[in-house]
Amino acid sequence: SARYRKLKQTPGSVIEVCPDASLYAAAFAARIGGSDKHPKASPSGAALILDYGTADTVPVNSLRGIRQHRLVSPFAAPGLVDLSADVDFHAIAEAATLASPGIEVHGPISQADFLELMGIRERAEALSKVPGVTPSAASDIEKAWKRLVDRGPSGMGKVYKALAILPENDGRRRPVGFGGDVTEA
Repeated sequence: SARYRKLKQTPGSVIEVCPDASLYAAAFAARIGGSDKHPKASPSGAALILDYGTADTVPVNSLRGIRQHRLVSPFAAPGLVDLSADVDFHAIAEAATLASPGIEVHGPISQADFLELMGIRERAEALSKVPGVTPSAASDIEKAWKRLVDRGPSGMGKVYKALAILPENDGRRRPVGFGGDVTEA
């Protein structure tokens, strides 16, 4: 990738690469839109990828350990600490588009934007009004959805991203959640 070649010219640069992520993205794309070796007459299906990571940059120094909902050293307690690293969404998009001429990629966009465009506020309000939902449960619903879209340091809305791989449609329609509208069939 040209992104990595640029970094190679920078002395001391450190990058994180996940070859498996690119392989999975290429496999998703080929299943959805076919490939040069295995064309697909009617591209169909979709992949929606949500995780935390970078939108425009190559991840650097993102390996971390998580134990009991706290960040800890990845080496603090081997086997007992969950390991995590940022996803390189640009690399996933690049792998998908290179693997299949029959797909298009939308995103990455922030989880906050994606969920807001999908109507999370309206859905949460509807859930809170269901008969039998207690004020305490309604408060929990509100706190939960607001945390998912919170763009601040303790929220999930900015650091998490969404990316979609869909059959190519010549740009005629953007998917819901990525700027497209709900239409009736």
